[in-house]
Amino acid sequence: MAGEKCRPLVALMGAPNSGKSTLFNRITGRSERVTNWPGTTVAVTVAETRLDSTRVCIADLPGTYSISGSGFEEKFARDFILQENPDLIIVLADLTTLPRSLYLPLEVLEIYPRVMIVLTKLDVLRGKNVRLDVEALERKIGIPIVAISALRGEGLDDLWKKIQRSLKTKISPRIKIEYGVLEPYIAQITELLEKHGVDRYTARGLAIKLLEGLEVAKDIVQTLVGREGLKEVLAKVEEAKKELTRKGVDPLTEIVNTRYRVAEELANVLLKPRENPREKTTEVVKVSKIDLAFTHPVAGPLLSIAILFVVFLTIFAINIGFPLTFIAELAGLEELVELFESYSIVGILEGVFDTLAEAARNAIPNPILASLVADGIIGGVGTVITFLPLIAMVFLFIGLLEDSGLLPRIAVGVDRLFRVFGVSGKALFPTLTGFGCNVPAAMATRILDSKEERLSTLFAISVIPCQARLVVIMAIALTLSASPIGQSLVVLYSYAIGLIIYALTLMIVRRFWFRGPPSEILLEQPPLKKPSLRVVWWHVWNGVKHFLVRAGTIIFAMCVIVWAATSYGPSGYVADEVSESYAAYFGRTLAPIAQALWGIDYEKAWKIAFAFVNGFVAKEVFISSLTMLTPFDEDSTREALAWYGLSAAQWIGILTASIIYIPCLATLATIYAESRSIKLTALVTVYFVIAGSFAGWLAYVLASLLGL
Repeated sequence: MAGEKCRPLVALMGAPNSGKSTLFNRITGRSERVTNWPGTTVAVTVAETRLDSTRVCIADLPGTYSISGSGFEEKFARDFILQENPDLIIVLADLTTLPRSLYLPLEVLEIYPRVMIVLTKLDVLRGKNVRLDVEALERKIGIPIVAISALRGEGLDDLWKKIQRSLKTKISPRIKIEYGVLEPYIAQITELLEKHGVDRYTARGLAIKLLEGLEVAKDIVQTLVGREGLKEVLAKVEEAKKELTRKGVDPLTEIVNTRYRVAEELANVLLKPRENPREKTTEVVKVSKIDLAFTHPVAGPLLSIAILFVVFLTIFAINIGFPLTFIAELAGLEELVELFESYSIVGILEGVFDTLAEAARNAIPNPILASLVADGIIGGVGTVITFLPLIAMVFLFIGLLEDSGLLPRIAVGVDRLFRVFGVSGKALFPTLTGFGCNVPAAMATRILDSKEERLSTLFAISVIPCQARLVVIMAIALTLSASPIGQSLVVLYSYAIGLIIYALTLMIVRRFWFRGPPSEILLEQPPLKKPSLRVVWWHVWNGVKHFLVRAGTIIFAMCVIVWAATSYGPSGYVADEVSESYAAYFGRTLAPIAQALWGIDYEKAWKIAFAFVNGFVAKEVFISSLTMLTPFDEDSTREALAWYGLSAAQWIGILTASIIYIPCLATLATIYAESRSIKLTALVTVYFVIAGSFAGWLAYVLASLLGL
């Protein structure tokens, strides 16, 4: 479907946590193709399926509570409806959050008549003291309505039938919201628009949006009636607003309150009490106590951080051995460190790919081809594959926390803290994930509600000190101090620097580039429930597939390019003489920068610059690159670093820069895959190169002043 737009087009809308993703995954399961809608600036996933031999495209729009706000999701959903003119809009209403979830369908109905309401999470309502009267609600509103459980497949056959019927017949909504004191003014603006040839339904919807103050309504009016007509309409709107102000009436407040009142009335039409109620009051009390704990100003943040800390430890201990390796290393238990690293998932996979690479070197007689296959191709595939278990486990826990209802509560618990830096409490998950690996952390930013918050956190996340940086931190800590206390202080300093730069970057980016208030965390939380394995599997599969298709291909290609840069030089293939490679020559080009920043002589400066260049591949390679250019082998890291003869101040400056400078190859590829923006990816690179250089120089100067 790339390059063409299929018809009929059905747009799927709903608030976050309304079951939209579950329903779309059900649709995806019966679709012929899943792709992106062409011509849009962001990825809109579309499932192409067939209903009664007719090809139908179902577009999954971003989750949004309203279409009147100024946020990215609201604007995008609104623009998609107005520009693409879908043949049908399916708006989801969560049965567990009525009447609030009926607000969005009512708002959409005011500007677009071809709407179907899908009531979701029917399975959660089972056993409650209510029954649904869907037919009564259909009669009241005058549009198709169906109740479903996408998770269990209930009501889906009815949904497909009503979609088919709706696409073939005219939908004439019966409901008309009366706005009381605003009605005379709405009528005047509507009449004026009708005089300019706008149909009555559209004219009334635009009149309401103009009184709400929605800017895009002005653009639509200008398109329909021309510039002169717009001036006449806006004059009428301003006149109405002045009169209402004199009466002490705020149009926006009046409109929003009236919609919520109508939504409550409709919820009462839909939900009927059972004759023999069997309420489970103990469950309600339990949920209330949990919510109370998460919203407590002290207990909330502690509980939220504790839950995610356990999740974080589980994910990374299984995958890479961290932080067990860190604790064992501090305790001087080197054999235990090796055991944790070797028998972690990543350690096992690395062993497999090392074996394959060695087999390729032995089997291929041509040394250049053998190196390409072993280090470039097998190494590139190995780099991508070793990330998969980590990515899968991150999305496994996101799915478990989100579908159980815990994730929104965790966000509430730390919301006050993170709002200081311009993002909501949901940023805690990618932040903590970043301490293990920045790649899944970058992917985890998609749980944030607004585009501005996602891109801001995505921009800053790569400076969180990950497990790979810990290799660099520990190596330099051992060089700087023989005492465990001194080494611990170096580690503490490194993490503090990373977190400070992360917080400052978030604040800078939110203030100057991706502006807007943090997303509101609604106090009305979804009910706690046992997570569905099917929904969790969808989270895992979508995350892994997204990584493989978007980031994995880039990582593999870059690994082959880096192999070429370290294996070839001006004289051709250099084999193990990396000092003659193009990467080393690039290091020599950058040597004056290292000399200027840390007062190092040229011979040492180009080697350190070379290590920074190689550190782009993977942060832990920074230390091995420094070691390979000394007379010592890889097992003599402390002696190799001591060979450089640098002062403590110089090492502190280098350490600071290595923590902050350019994200690693895999993280940078993921940032591009998540943002789909070369400009943003380049900006992240330039920003952290400058920030790392400046911070590294400043740390060196301050350490020198302290006599280190």
